[in-house]
Amino acid sequence: MGISSSFLLVGATAAEISGVIRFTGSIVEGSCDVIPVHDNVQANCQRNGQDVISRHALELAASAPQPLPESIGTSQLNWLDVSRKQGILLVSYN
Repeated sequence: MGISSSFLLVGATAAEISGVIRFTGSIVEGSCDVIPVHDNVQANCQRNGQDVISRHALELAASAPQPLPESIGTSQLNWLDVSRKQGILLVSYN
């Protein structure tokens, strides 16, 4: 069972929103910081005390799930409008 979270992208910036995440089990490592950087989606993660980064073009992230560093999950962008100004970034952890 994985854990998923999503972020609303407005233009090229992420909007902070509040919400509730419910899960069963335990958190053994922190989540990744996933941010838009120019025309890319960048995931900054920490594993075993080391920083690991992956970067994917927005077009790739919108076409199929893209792997997070160390194969810990995926991220995928779903556009909300045809002008591609607003979207939801879904991050799923394994």
